[in-house]
Amino acid sequence: MGFHRRWVMTDTMIENYQTHGIDSIKNIFTADAYVSDDSLAGKVVELVLNSKRDTKLWTRVSEMVEKYIKESKKINWIKKQLYMYYRWKNISLVLNNRHTIISGG
Repeated sequence: MGFHRRWVMTDTMIENYQTHGIDSIKNIFTADAYVSDDSLAGKVVELVLNSKRDTKLWTRVSEMVEKYIKESKKINWIKKQLYMYYRWKNISLVLNNRHTIISGG
């Protein structure tokens, strides 16, 4: 008789949720043990293992995943804006330095 362990990773969980919905996450929890990262997946594993009989468990899991996706999109947007700002600022500084060199020489 074997011991069935399952790896639960945030990226895979998000991808499965977005393509197949909450049922794909429910299907993860059929193993004897779970190994997860310490991000969203870890929180979901902890919630599921502590709340097996809770009738609103999967609604809460779904809300957690949706919130994580929304926050990730915000963070990615902010990173993109900062990248564009610093890229523009570096170009601007280079142009200003060239202008100074050209006009000063």
